[in-house]
Amino acid sequence: MHTLDPALAQELQMFDTMVCDDGGQEQADFMFKGESPRRVVFVHAKGNDNSMSVSAMQIVGRQAMASLAFIARGARLQDRSGWWASPWSTDDHRQVPHRILRSSSPNVAATWAEIKRSIQSAQYPKEIWIFAGRTLSKAELVRQLTRPVGPTPLSLQMAYFLATLQTSAAPANVAMRIFCSN
Repeated sequence: MHTLDPALAQELQMFDTMVCDDGGQEQADFMFKGESPRRVVFVHAKGNDNSMSVSAMQIVGRQAMASLAFIARGARLQDRSGWWASPWSTDDHRQVPHRILRSSSPNVAATWAEIKRSIQSAQYPKEIWIFAGRTLSKAELVRQLTRPVGPTPLSLQMAYFLATLQTSAAPANVAMRIFCSN
């Protein structure tokens, strides 16, 4: 990660709490909480080898929009501590005994209580991040949007879809960020 995107790697170091919520009834693939600066981030990730897949972006975008129900202040939050105490496997098949990746407390219930408190607090800005990876190439999107003969239909669909994601999150006072390949 440090060599692929040093700026993102540095930003990830700013989070005090990082939890994998991926699986069955997830609210996000990952939940991050930071104190300096204060913020709560829900992360949704999608892997794909197509540099401009609107359909793959729609899948992860739908997941991101659905998580507004959980990250918005005042949301009815179900206790995640039981799920977070369960083991999981990484993509490279490593077994991890629980889903807490980083926390000031080794206690799963205390970590859930801290994230829940942060979600419910107006003092913590809320963000949803989409890690699109190779599902979207910024360079390819720009290339297709700026062709001398005009933008391709696919690039217009992608641009409008990305704009829709951001404007859909805004009324819930949630910022949307999309990370993609260059």
